[in-house]
Amino acid sequence: MFDPSVTIFESTQNQLAESPLWHPMLNTFFWVDINKKLLLSKKIHSESQPKTVNMPDTLSAIAWIDEQHLLLGTSTGLY
Repeated sequence: MFDPSVTIFESTQNQLAESPLWHPMLNTFFWVDINKKLLLSKKIHSESQPKTVNMPDTLSAIAWIDEQHLLLGTSTGLY
């Protein structure tokens, strides 16, 4: 069934957005832009722009470990 109440969470233009990740402890959504080598994050219900971190390597996958740590899969290894 079509739900007309769906809204856009974030309209940032990414070149290749991948690896969407919900972090329940931080109430934050993370994703990567592989081509731009960026890690992006945004808190739910936030009106601000996403936070971005420029990565030295191509970042393609992320997972949460705990409240203070993410596992990052890059072109050179796991961090």
